[in-house]
Order: sequence, then structure tokens, then C-alpha cells
Amino acid sequence: MFVTMSHAVERKAEKVFPASLLLEGRACLVVGGGRVADRKVRQLLEAGARVTVVSPEIGAELADLVKGKDESGAALIRHLPREFRTGDTAGFFLVFAATDDLEANRRVREDCRGQGALCGCVDFGWREGDFISPAVLRSHGLTVAVSTGGRSCRRARMLKESLGSHLAAMGNVGLLLLGTSHGQLPLAQREKLSRELGGAAVIARLLRQVWGVHEFLLLETCNRIELLAVADQSGDCLELVRRVLGFDRLASADYYVKQGVEAFRHSAMLASGLLSQVLGEGHVAGQLKEALETARREGSAGAALEEWIATALRMSREIRRDLALGGPETREIEDDAADFIVASAPGCRRFLVVGTGVTGAGVLQRVLADHPAARVDWYWFHHCPELPPPVANRVCLRPVAELADGLAAAEVVICAAGGGEPVLRTSHAVALAGRNLLVLDLAMPRNVEPELAAAAPGLRLVNLDGLKAWSRSRPGQVSQNEKVLGNAKGRRSVTRMHSEAIPDLLEAAAAIVEKNREWYDQLLLHIQGWNEGK
Repeated sequence: MFVTMSHAVERKAEKVFPASLLLEGRACLVVGGGRVADRKVRQLLEAGARVTVVSPEIGAELADLVKGKDESGAALIRHLPREFRTGDTAGFFLVFAATDDLEANRRVREDCRGQGALCGCVDFGWREGDFISPAVLRSHGLTVAVSTGGRSCRRARMLKESLGSHLAAMGNVGLLLLGTSHGQLPLAQREKLSRELGGAAVIARLLRQVWGVHEFLLLETCNRIELLAVADQSGDCLELVRRVLGFDRLASADYYVKQGVEAFRHSAMLASGLLSQVLGEGHVAGQLKEALETARREGSAGAALEEWIATALRMSREIRRDLALGGPETREIEDDAADFIVASAPGCRRFLVVGTGVTGAGVLQRVLADHPAARVDWYWFHHCPELPPPVANRVCLRPVAELADGLAAAEVVICAAGGGEPVLRTSHAVALAGRNLLVLDLAMPRNVEPELAAAAPGLRLVNLDGLKAWSRSRPGQVSQNEKVLGNAKGRRSVTRMHSEAIPDLLEAAAAIVEKNREWYDQLLLHIQGWNEGK
């Protein structure tokens, strides 16, 4: 009578205590000579046990083992070609009752009780034994045992085989980085790509299904979209990740792929601010930390990725110190925005700022400093910030739901909100038209619908790409060929220059990474699990 799984009575899982037995050199007995017995013998040999088999007949594969010799020339196993006898379990530490005879297995089990040997049964009397054998996987120095407490051996084997596929990729695991930035894709295309990705939660859900991708984070800033992953370095894994990110729909020149030490070098330069639209900006290090925290919440970051980011941040501090980046003259994207306002809209006194994050708060500070007579309406989304007393009389905090009411009085609008949804739409055109209004959009995805400029005559809309073009062309910009390197003593500030104009700085940063190459080497050892002292 055959019973389908849907109608079978579900087995109760037994409570078990997982343990790894130290069997090397210990005497173990297998009673039986069939396929199951053969499997148990091989498992015991892998553990280094001294194996004896009792069975009048044995299968062909087990017979080959009986003929086999170890490295010293001794027999791999001892075979007693007879039926099991009472007292046969004496002197053995562990015994398998592996015949196809229920009564014979029962007698083996009872004999173990009298001799003090651990007994494992392979038939329906397994609950009367002392242990059950999990599905075992050995790979790259790891031993993985999977048990369902006797509830479903087939499920345990399936999981073991799946884990085997995962562990096979561990031997070639390393750092993998795929990304695109303002240097490869214009804002509109980065925005489209960002919306198609759907955010860190969606990427985490998809990449968790890719064998070979072990840990990862998604970094999205106003300048770039990058995936940093601890993953298999093979081409197949890379191709799957490319497709999940949608990079397979981009031209090869529109994104970059970096592996191993190149990925580490890039992450260190990124954290140092050398790859930012505004050279040396400090926000990106904080954004990298926030992306890591998000990955932790999504369950996609663990110890390996955490060590990568910590080491990259440590390296970035070396780069900033040695290249004299940072300090009081360090610039951020909001500094370029504030300078643009001074140059393009002098004399303005009514400002509207949307967004209370790092960029929004930075813009607010610069506006208040550059325009002493100005008043600012500052719009918040979820949490109303606190204002320091010196500026409280110049700033009006308002919820974003009241944004439409505040547009009528504004002369300059700066949008720097996260969330990915527009805050200024074409529906606001009536309130904005004909007023010679400057609108700065510092977000990616953009906070302002691009069609708004055409729908509201007189409105001047400038986004990150426009700000980038202005910053490069403004008077006083350092020329591309000007050298800024030299001895630390007397080095000029380079915080106002764009990274694409300073190949020598990038070369110098790469040299700093190479000088500290042991940091990467140690990181790789920890990731690949070769450092036994960790």
C-alpha cells in the first residue's frame, strides 16, 4: 500500500542534541553489508575511525573497501563474514545496526546496551537507539550536518545538497563591486535605474536567491548607485548580479565592475570623497555606514561585509590625512549649491528648503550664513528637527503637507529630500509661474518633476547635472593640468576640485592603498576563512 505525502501522518520530530563526535582512531562497528551499511562505513572512515563490518555477505562497493589499503599499507576496514553474535559490540565506541532485518537490528541494539556502546539504528526502530545520523556535507574544511530530528530524511538531504552548491562557491569568494555614477550616467538615467531597482529591500530579496552571493549592501547617493558584495568571483555569479541590478541593459561604458583588491581600492577612495562630484566631501562615509546598517536590517550584511566597510573607512582616513583632504575647508554638495545661489540669485531674502537630512541641514546653514537678512521655511517629513536658539527667529519649521501654501512667498526653493518621490510637481505650476523663481533639486531620484520648468514660465530649474556643469565652469576652478601633489608641507587645498580633473590624486590614493596592502590581505583571509586564529 502506497501512501502519498499529502495523506501521510506527519512524523513528530525528536528532540536532539547536536554534537560532532571525535572518532579518529576509535573502534566502530557496522552490522550489515548493503547500501546503507556501505554509506555508514564511508562516513566513519571520513571521520578517521577504525571500522569493523560484521555481515555474511557484502555489496560490491563495500567489498572494494575491504580490499583497500590505507597510506601505511594496512587494511581500510576489517570484515567478519558471518552473522552477528551476542557480545560482538564489546570494545566498540559506536555501532550502526544497518541490516534489513528488524529482529537482527533489535539484537544489536540490546547488545550495545549491555556493552556500553552507542547504537544507531537505520530502520523503524531508530527511536530506540542512542543517536540519529544527520545529512553531512564536508567542503573547504567545513563540516555541515543537517537534521530534522528524524522527521524527514529526504528534506535533510535536499538541504544538504543545496548547501553544497552554496559552499562550492566559498572557495572562490572575494570582494565584488558593481556600480555607476555621475561619471558614467547622467542624472535622468541614474534616476530611471534607481526606480527600476526598487530599493535595498527588493534587491536584498532577489540577491538572497543567488548562490554565491553571501553578503551585500546597496549604496544609493545623489552621485552613484553601487552594490558591494562578498561573493563568488566567477563569471556566472557576476552575470546573475548584473541582471538583478539591471546593468545588463546598460552599455559596458555606463557602469563599472571591480573585483578583489580593485573593489577594495575603489571602496576606500569612495569613502575618502575622492570619487564624489565635490572632491573630498565627507557625506559619503556616513552614507556608506547608513547603507551597511540598512543591509543589517534586511539580513544581507554579516561579519565579512562589516569588516570590509570598517577596513575601507579606516583606509579612507589614511587617504584623507596623507592627501590633505578635509578640514575646515572641506566642501559638500550643499556648498556648491549655496555658491550657485549667491552667484545666480543675489539679494534674495525668502528661501524654502525641503528635507531635514544631512544635505538639507547643510544647505540651511549655508543660506543663513550667506544671507544674514534671509528667512527660511524649512519643511520636514516624518520628524520635526530642533533649531538652535541663534537661528530660531529666522527659520520657520513646517510639515511638508503645507508646502503648497509656502511656495507663494519663496524666491529660492532648495529640494533635498529622500524617499524617491517628487515633492514639486506640475500641479504646482500655477503657484510658481511668472515669478523668476530659482529651484535647486539636489536629490536623486529627483524631488522636482522635470516637466515643471516648462509648465511654469519664468521658473529656473537646476538639478545635480546642471550644478555639476556650473561648478566646473565657474571662475577660479583649478585647471585639469594643474598639479596639486607634493610634500605634505605646504600642500595646497584641493577640496574644490573635481576628481576627474585630478588623476595624480587618484594615483597617489592608489599608492596609499598599496602601501597598506596587508589590510586587504588580512580582510581576504578572514572572508575566505583561511585564518584559523580568527
